[in-house]
Amino acid sequence: MLNSSQATRDSCDITSGVRFYLQNGYWIGKGLLDRSCVLATRSEMHDVFRQQLRYLGNECSHLEDDESAMQQDMVTLLRKDSDRYIASLRLCAKLASVTRLYLAPPLGEFAARVGIALPVFQTTPVFHVIAADLRISGGYYGYGVHQDWPALQSSLDAVTMWLPFVSVDESNYTLDIIPRSHLRGLLPGKMQDNAYETDPLAYSDEAFLSVKAEPGDVLFMSCFLLHRSSLRGGKRMRIACSMRYENGAEPTFIANAYPFVHKRVVQREFVVKELPRTDQVRAVFGA
Repeated sequence: MLNSSQATRDSCDITSGVRFYLQNGYWIGKGLLDRSCVLATRSEMHDVFRQQLRYLGNECSHLEDDESAMQQDMVTLLRKDSDRYIASLRLCAKLASVTRLYLAPPLGEFAARVGIALPVFQTTPVFHVIAADLRISGGYYGYGVHQDWPALQSSLDAVTMWLPFVSVDESNYTLDIIPRSHLRGLLPGKMQDNAYETDPLAYSDEAFLSVKAEPGDVLFMSCFLLHRSSLRGGKRMRIACSMRYENGAEPTFIANAYPFVHKRVVQREFVVKELPRTDQVRAVFGA
């Protein structure tokens, strides 16, 4: 919870942040979220991987440092069972605690102040992990230079909110951005499997700015801001999550009948061959 002085300070910060965002296409809200809440969410993510390790009969890391212990357990699970590792990554993005972070009042206030009159979440948060010892074939290891709007194709004023769960600096896979590039609109590019990659002729490498952030900080980006994931990193991992506030009241979004490009398909066949036994179901209810 915020006390009154904290809330007043955050409101003042957001006022200046809104002006900066409109001009530059991004703003880093320092300490907008309670750091302890962010780290508690990271601990829940760690639990997801530890549960799988215990199920497989493996011991979990005994390192005292939470970040290092989490990375070690993730590496162990990846080497033991890559399918369970990937399933764990997917589940981390769906934790209720992650969504609660995005519903924090300062984030909603910022979205409203930049014009998101009718906020909608068309997708779940996206979980990003980069580390040299967690690289998997065909998996996420950062995206090239791109803009987010082609992955949404919704409101023109959609805001991406990027949250780090570890300290991110120039030696730890920063997010690199080009200030004011949002004012150029949608730039030419080519649709790839994971992103609409911008034509290299449309930008200069010298224009990129590396974002440094801590747990509790929030990076707000226009869906038209050029950005990329840096591949500069050492042995540590970078964990972050992103989600978009889209505007259900934006005129072009209304005119185009609310486009939704993320298709959802329900698999009707049973995934697990051995259906739950009656005694297992009864045990859930203490019967």
